[in-house]
Amino acid sequence: EAEKRKQDMLLLKAEENRKKAEEKERVKQEKTEENRLNNERKLQLRRLALAKAKALKKPNEDMCLADLKHCHRCQEGDNEELLLLCHGCDKGCHTYCHRPKITTVPDGKWFCHICVAEENAEFLRSRKQSNRALGGGKRDRDQLDSRGSCAKKAKLAKDHRY
Repeated sequence: EAEKRKQDMLLLKAEENRKKAEEKERVKQEKTEENRLNNERKLQLRRLALAKAKALKKPNEDMCLADLKHCHRCQEGDNEELLLLCHGCDKGCHTYCHRPKITTVPDGKWFCHICVAEENAEFLRSRKQSNRALGGGKRDRDQLDSRGSCAKKAKLAKDHRY
């Protein structure tokens, strides 16, 4: 009788251990499936973000220009009538965000400070190269304006409103 009870107890323990192992395996499979689904969702979100980024870089005909342009200082796209767009790089800046502030929207082309600086640097590089080609680089006095800089550079700065 005691032997039979002992065998029954062993069978019950074995059955409990089997059920625990099955439950453990089921939980493990559920976690694996959940992780797989999460990874798929993350991958899908990355693909959507990439597609959105590509769409912003290459606007479709359906997209409005206002959806793409915003002020590079405040990151807002509101007040489109006061949003200046650089003719050099297409960056935007509100007249009230610009430093120094611009009180009115300028007529004609407007260039941001980055494009103006690049244009001035390009002008200086080309001037140095032409001076070297001419043999020396001494400037004639009639080319200088009252501030001692090249008249061409002064004209260039006037053409760009920043």
